[in-house]
Amino acid sequence: MSFVVEITKAGKARQEESAKSFELVVKVGVAFADKQLKKRGPFVDTDKLAELVAAHAAYLSSDAWSALFKFKPTYELVTKWLAEELKPHVKQLEYVELENKTLGIVTQYIP
Repeated sequence: MSFVVEITKAGKARQEESAKSFELVVKVGVAFADKQLKKRGPFVDTDKLAELVAAHAAYLSSDAWSALFKFKPTYELVTKWLAEELKPHVKQLEYVELENKTLGIVTQYIP
């Protein structure tokens, strides 16, 4: 059997300078097997992971995506970018999701 721990952080973002903001939810999942559970604690340090995800969610909310990225900031490309940013720091990263709650759109990237 296996587990997936998901960390979720919310914010507001804009794709373009002149665009209206939308409600953004960043979700990050980490997968691990039963046998990876530690006797004295969990496989995932959720406090550290939550801080990392919160920092990235704050970055995505800090300015229009067109100002933050040198590439065209589509949901697909920003989700992939986020996964690539997190992968070196998150052991067994399973997926990264960006949800536009305003439009009801979810984009998930599985590295």
